[in-house]
Amino acid sequence: SSSSSSSSSSSSVAGPSVLTPGLHGNSTKSHPISLLDSCEQVTLVAPCDSLPASSSSASVTLSASAPPGLLTLHGGERPAAAQLAGGPSWILDHPTLSYELPAELWERVFSFLPTRVVCHVVMLVSKSWFRIASESEVLWTRVDISKCWTSTFPAAFANKTLQFLKQMRFRHVVELKVGNVKFTKSFVRKLGSACPNIRKLDLSLCNRLSNSAVMAFPVVFPALQALVMSDCIRVSAPGFKALGKCAKLETLVADGCSRVGSKSLHWFSTEREGKKRRLAIGSRKQPRVARQLALRSISLVDCFMIKSESFGTLALACPMLTHINFSLTYIEPAALRVVAESLPHLRTVGLRCCTLLDNTSILYLCTIRAGINSLDIRDCSLLTNDLLIDMARLPFVATLSSLNLGGLPQITDEGFLPLATACGSFEKLGLRATSISKKVIVTVASTSAHRLHYLNLRATSITDEGLEACAALENLRTLVLSETLITPASLPLMISSFPHLERLDLRGLKDFRSSHIKTF
Repeated sequence: SSSSSSSSSSSSVAGPSVLTPGLHGNSTKSHPISLLDSCEQVTLVAPCDSLPASSSSASVTLSASAPPGLLTLHGGERPAAAQLAGGPSWILDHPTLSYELPAELWERVFSFLPTRVVCHVVMLVSKSWFRIASESEVLWTRVDISKCWTSTFPAAFANKTLQFLKQMRFRHVVELKVGNVKFTKSFVRKLGSACPNIRKLDLSLCNRLSNSAVMAFPVVFPALQALVMSDCIRVSAPGFKALGKCAKLETLVADGCSRVGSKSLHWFSTEREGKKRRLAIGSRKQPRVARQLALRSISLVDCFMIKSESFGTLALACPMLTHINFSLTYIEPAALRVVAESLPHLRTVGLRCCTLLDNTSILYLCTIRAGINSLDIRDCSLLTNDLLIDMARLPFVATLSSLNLGGLPQITDEGFLPLATACGSFEKLGLRATSISKKVIVTVASTSAHRLHYLNLRATSITDEGLEACAALENLRTLVLSETLITPASLPLMISSFPHLERLDLRGLKDFRSSHIKTF
């Protein structure tokens, strides 16, 4: 029965007949062909005696599409018992896989699979696969179960996978990324005891994360260095107060946490002076003093409940900050001055849509912090050409590599040309909806020709003549031309001038048709 099944399966795969090496004979056939060359489809069947009692799937299918050699794993159906009785240890339906693979190669194959598949499919195929997967450190260093909410993999798979991690006690898990899982205090404690060495925890879109669970992080995850809590809408001041006790925390992302306000930052940045003690009735509370945190990067995008003065308190508690992103907040010029004076190592600044900032505050920031190399001031409606003219005279333009001026129609050639002439190190440049012309493109192409790899010209008045000036940008990888005046006649120029182009945005162009895109 095994021979008939192997012959039927070999007819669907191009190449010689099926080879069945195993443990039931001394002679094995093999071809001296590279394992991962032109591998199209391979079916591996494990015998029943090698399966755990709880296994419901005894066969898996390994398939590889372009590029050759990239393997993926999909669950298969359990073969008939007659096909497995007395058969070889592995039935390989492809001539290039003519021998049992070593454990290191299986580990490499499994590393391409999602964690949920390794837990609920691979480790149930056979005892050998269970041993290889469970003893591997490569598979469990970075665990990602954030994409379990589809029709194929419901949310229950994420909960089962976390339960599995607790049972197996993978102490070499360093990065853990989960999605909308119900995190409770008891659950966090069990997970921390199983994986105590977690250094990066990504809880994006986990809107069921509670303050009580966050309050356990300093004790449960003592090695935590990076925490991402984007759109965790239940986290508020008590949770942030506990995060201030994470001694090794260096990166904190709290974008979209709508309940994070001034009280949250105040408790995060300060602590009670002296030891806690019961106060007598009518006595004054102990004053709070600024903490000295090791934080190096913080992002508070769209935390609109934070008052302006709280940003200054945060800067005083985190003097080692190098990356800040306060976009879509109500930070005022006075608070930005305190931030600039308190952060001597500042390198990356994000102030998108901070509508209260003016030319003076941004210029002061760039004056006293000459080490800034990335500046995002999109949609700051009070900024004008005078700011760019003054910035061109500052020393920091020599190292400025990323600048985003999108959404500022008041920016024209008069303001940007002096800056483009003074700065010759642009790597990323955003000019969306500005009033620049071909002269700016010519200047940028002459000063940053070999370094610029990202250029956003969306909603500008750039035409085909302006695009010809971009031909000198030989290392350009991303080009955004949506809603411009570009015509299909410029397509051959794009093909020949940008050999390294990876992303091209042509949305909103009136004269473009599907035939033009096919030609491109």
